Amino acid sequence: MSGKLIGADALRHTPAGVPLVNRRLRHVSDQMEAGVARRVECEIEVIALADQAMRLSTVADGESVRLSGFLANRSRASSHIVLHVNAIDTE
Repeated sequence: MSGKLIGADALRHTPAGVPLVNRRLRHVSDQMEAGVARRVECEIEVIALADQAMRLSTVADGESVRLSGFLANRSRASSHIVLHVNAIDTE
């Protein structure tokens, strides 16, 4: 997913000492749906751990990035979806 990072949270560590950072990604694009152009705008929470957390914590607020990883619920009791980052490409 590509977009601009917004809402820089501070880098923190899990109880096991693993670096962790939460950010938000704002995505805006034009997509085709049923033959009609559609403007898509959304925000999604992203989480990164270990080396990816260290890297994501240095990306400036508002900078364009392409993130890849997987979607999962925030927790077992939550239906809130979070993108877990496995790779970061700055654009």
